[in-house]
Amino acid sequence: MASSSPQVLGLPSWNCGCNPEEESELDPVFLETVDLGPYQACGGAEGEDFLASDFLGSEDSVGRERSPKACGSEEGEDFLASDFLGSEDSVGRARSLRRCSLMVKKALSVDRDIMRGISLKVGLRGLGQLWRFCPADLPIKERSKLWALSGQVESFDIFLSHSWHTPGRWKVVALTLRFGWPLFLACSFAFILLAEILSLLEILPLFTTYQVQVPGGKFADVPFGGWGSLASLVSLLVFLLWPYVPDACGRNPKCFLDVASINQVDAEAMQRGIYGLGGFLAASDRLLILWSRPYLSRLWCVFELAAYRTANPDGKITLAPLFVENGAAGCCLGAHVIVLLSVMSNHLDFSGAIALVLVFLPAYFCLHGLRYAMRTKNELIAQLSAFTLGAVDCREDFDRQYIHGAIQHWYGSHRAFEAFVRGPLREELLATQADTQLPVAYELIVIAPFVAFGMDVLVGIIQSPSLLLEFAVAFFFGSVLGTLLSWSLAPQLRCRSWV
Repeated sequence: MASSSPQVLGLPSWNCGCNPEEESELDPVFLETVDLGPYQACGGAEGEDFLASDFLGSEDSVGRERSPKACGSEEGEDFLASDFLGSEDSVGRARSLRRCSLMVKKALSVDRDIMRGISLKVGLRGLGQLWRFCPADLPIKERSKLWALSGQVESFDIFLSHSWHTPGRWKVVALTLRFGWPLFLACSFAFILLAEILSLLEILPLFTTYQVQVPGGKFADVPFGGWGSLASLVSLLVFLLWPYVPDACGRNPKCFLDVASINQVDAEAMQRGIYGLGGFLAASDRLLILWSRPYLSRLWCVFELAAYRTANPDGKITLAPLFVENGAAGCCLGAHVIVLLSVMSNHLDFSGAIALVLVFLPAYFCLHGLRYAMRTKNELIAQLSAFTLGAVDCREDFDRQYIHGAIQHWYGSHRAFEAFVRGPLREELLATQADTQLPVAYELIVIAPFVAFGMDVLVGIIQSPSLLLEFAVAFFFGSVLGTLLSWSLAPQLRCRSWV
């Protein structure tokens, strides 16, 4: 998640919630992560006059009139380290960093009292309303309802990691297709088969005709009802209904979703949940990354990657780029439009040129969408290959120091973590994304409208008294079965990959 962090919700930055009695337990690794800039050299070569931790982040305490660059020089002889130590703001920020150091040590501790999970299907109900609106944009009354959607859990089946800088509608489509495709595919082909059987039995009428090319180059009109195509279109409603369908095995995976698993109203509980993200990740069986372009530019998203692999060395990280499912869904809709325009042009007796333009116009937009998806995939690979922690954004300075300190604590240095992302993590995440071919299940979803249309024509050929049964068999193998085979075999038998 680019989680419901202060970058989204605007939490107070300096109340870390640590015990003041423990503030002396500093983590030297964490303190090394703070960039003191020109103050690092003040007080001599070794800085013996004062401790760096006494004025970490003390830029405001220096005052605008005195230049820190003059510290220890001829022009700044009167500029003493005691100026830093005497500053209330400096002391307060140093104390905050001490507390933050303790938080880093406990970043992966599991706080089961605040662990709340939500069913994936519950989160997608109401057209994915939970995903489509950032909690910061909701009134308090609406935010208070989010907490009630989750319940106490001992662990999470899935930790949903995403960025709020990406519109939620794309995540809703991606999650619905990723988890709902078995039901959709089963219902789609069941509806098509039922419609064709009822058409063959003449229970459903064939109320119009469709022109098919017969041997000899001639055209013949065959009865046509289009019930299979209509059944395929109606099956799209399964996507809307899937979140409400009970699981066949009775197992409903519990997920961590920031807007529901972290209290969005009570500031103290919210802060406790945000800085308990490491513990939530430690208690998660699987990390599902809903990748979009802004993902690796958000520091909290990077924190989730770092924390999960540290807490779960053998845990499963699944990269789910949003363009995959959204591309498949777009192609499926395009296929339905192509079938509709094909039937319409035939019924209105358009000329061949006009019919071709109408049919291939939706195909153009589908291909353009796939081209965009491939370009986005190349950006994903480039982001992982050239990852640098310094290029990652975070709204709150305190969060930046906390996350940088945690990464330093876990991986030894920022460079070591960057090398981990560019190397082992990149290979692990891209292992399932190396092929440019859609998953077989998504291919079947895309070609279902074409198969349904071919079956509609086949039923008309069978019921046409002027056409032989041999022609019906040839049409089945050449058009219906051929469509299935061409879609599945063409990518595998190509001589060269152009993407």
